[in-house]
Amino acid sequence: MISKNILTTINNILKTLAKTNKTGSQSRASLPLIFFCAIASFHSLHAQNNKEVSTGVFINSIYDLDFPGESYNIDMWVWCTYSDTTIQMNEWIEFPNTKEYNFSNAVIESRGELQWMTMRANGEIIKKWDVRKFPFDHQELNIALGYSFDTATFQVKADAINSKIDPDFKLEGWRIDNIEFKRNIKTYQTTFGDPLLTGGTSVYPEFDIDISIYRMDSVMTLMKLILGLIIAFTISCCVFFIKPTNTDPRFGLCVGGLFTAVGNKYITDSAVPATNQMTLIDYLHLITFICIFLIVIQSVISLLIYERDTDSAKLLSKKFDRISFLFVVLIFISSFVGFTLHAM
Repeated sequence: MISKNILTTINNILKTLAKTNKTGSQSRASLPLIFFCAIASFHSLHAQNNKEVSTGVFINSIYDLDFPGESYNIDMWVWCTYSDTTIQMNEWIEFPNTKEYNFSNAVIESRGELQWMTMRANGEIIKKWDVRKFPFDHQELNIALGYSFDTATFQVKADAINSKIDPDFKLEGWRIDNIEFKRNIKTYQTTFGDPLLTGGTSVYPEFDIDISIYRMDSVMTLMKLILGLIIAFTISCCVFFIKPTNTDPRFGLCVGGLFTAVGNKYITDSAVPATNQMTLIDYLHLITFICIFLIVIQSVISLLIYERDTDSAKLLSKKFDRISFLFVVLIFISSFVGFTLHAM
């Protein structure tokens, strides 16, 4: 991309050349001057493209990880070093993809041939959380600092050496696994109405921060969430040791187990981040509902066999109960272990 000043200069040169060819009134002595202006313009373009802004951050804290609200907050210091003394860099930086942000305590000072700008930044970043494997989930926090100038005006360089996160900061319930500071190029599918841009796109630099975090104590969290499911399934399994003709306790225990599982679902929904995707907890509840439903079907079949009122039928009904018990328990345990290991 070429800035407006350079394009204007080149355009004026082309108009002068066209006028010279048309009228013939310009002397040949003026041609060296025109070519000198052209060379100077391209030299100016080259110098402008070589202007750099070195950007770095020091992260004080990350807080308020809001899963239902799909956002989190960050507090950090931002600094830039650059050579152009005509601009206020704190007015050229923004926080894209945020609900709201605030810059404060801006200071600009000279450091030799460079300008040094530093300020404090707070922002509520928009984040689409991936909770399909909750509570064994890990999240990628992506923070981007945008600039109001395009890539033809300044080249952004990441001050990765000095960029850090406060070593005393601890994100409760999470472990920070990796953090990366880098420059990036953002292409927008619009020119924002700039008549000098063609192609329907515009390119702006960004300074990106990528942070990987992992949830801690996941196994203990999972056990707290599925304890109600284990109790519900255990209650339902007691029907295998009750005579089929005792229909009240036989079917009553299944109904009690089902209500326990449903109640546990409502409790976990308040703790598990909301999502339209199936999560690990959703799959475990689904398995429990299916197993309880299979127990009810088995009880009906066992009762029909028992009511034949023969010794062989009663023996078959008892044997059917024992085999069904082992079969349902195997499905329940293997499914729970399988889904959990997959999430881990």
